[in-house]
Amino acid sequence: MKKRMLTVAVSAAMAGVVTQVNAAGFQLAEYSATGLSRAFAGEAVTANNASAQGRNPAMMSMLKGTQISFGAIYVMPDVDVKGDVSISAPTLGITDYQFHADAIDVADNAVVPNFYLSSQLNEHWTLGLAINSNYGLKTQISVDHNAAIFGSETSITTVELNPNLAYKVNDTFSVGAGLRLVYGEGKISASTPSWLGALPLPASMSH
Repeated sequence: MKKRMLTVAVSAAMAGVVTQVNAAGFQLAEYSATGLSRAFAGEAVTANNASAQGRNPAMMSMLKGTQISFGAIYVMPDVDVKGDVSISAPTLGITDYQFHADAIDVADNAVVPNFYLSSQLNEHWTLGLAINSNYGLKTQISVDHNAAIFGSETSITTVELNPNLAYKVNDTFSVGAGLRLVYGEGKISASTPSWLGALPLPASMSH
């Protein structure tokens, strides 16, 4: 019971930090080299090649014949986390303990590949296939870091298979649709931080 009380107290102390975490931190905007070259401007209305279907499948209707686009983008994130861990559990005689929890360069570099194929079936219909990733990357701190109790390693890996179909109604209007098949796996692990040994825990909890 006392052990659970300590866990609750620590979690509550960090609630203000945890609530600011955003899932978009794992989002990958780098869906194609073509889009990256123009800083992803005009994504929904630009059809340079087959990668256009990555944002708007209807844009395939502007492409002639069969086109293939593929590439790999090297992502080099620079993520530093600044903050402290505050611990308070009055029922255990623990009050206002603070430990620095800064972490530098917590996200790994990664290669994000992509592949796109479009094939014009006739003057109205175009079939396409996209293979890419919209979410991924990894963050990691040492297992004895002061914030390791909240997650020493987090990772998300996704691969998206996206068959698309576009229909050209006339020279100024097209429609498109696609099916998104996403394989994903995630990992989160936590470990005992170094500050645990510095707390004046009761004898019954020190084992």
